[in-house]
Amino acid sequence: MKEALYKAIKDRFGYSLPDDYRSLESRGLLSLSAPAHASTFSTPGSYLWLPDMEWYSLHDIAEFEFESSHLPGFVPFAFTGGGDYWCWQPEYTDERGTRVVCCYRDYELANVYAPNFATGLYRQALAVCQETELDVPAFLRRWASDLADIFPVRWCQRLRDLAERPDRSVLASTYERADLADDDLDSEIRWRNSTT
Repeated sequence: MKEALYKAIKDRFGYSLPDDYRSLESRGLLSLSAPAHASTFSTPGSYLWLPDMEWYSLHDIAEFEFESSHLPGFVPFAFTGGGDYWCWQPEYTDERGTRVVCCYRDYELANVYAPNFATGLYRQALAVCQETELDVPAFLRRWASDLADIFPVRWCQRLRDLAERPDRSVLASTYERADLADDDLDSEIRWRNSTT
């Protein structure tokens, strides 16, 4: 069944989903059986909750319909709490992987978020350090464990270190600047025709 969905996605978008995504999906980390509060997902092996990334199912990706104003060349994989789309942009694939962009549902420009899927997840993990209402150390330790097969060892160690630090929000910003140097990061690109 899953292989048929992967094939349907490739046939539809002309893009094979990245191995890092497939690895997490095969472990059941991208499937949510029932709605729950974020705080319930700090246990390793449970749904991979991230600060602003909610996963589409393989079926949802295969059947996804963009609006007529949306430009081609984007493959959705998640959405934000505000209804914006997380997408791969296959045209920008290099030795690092396929670029991840955040496509705003009510704006014609998208934000270049990461050069690949794993880096996008790492940025999301660092962003949780700004949270005050969650058990941030538990989430950081959980991600260092569950994402170890797709993250460099250094990133996992940084997440474990942040879990022990009271100054984690400042340190997370430092890590983001040091680990994610990319000229295109946070630049804007057009992803839909103007709606005005």
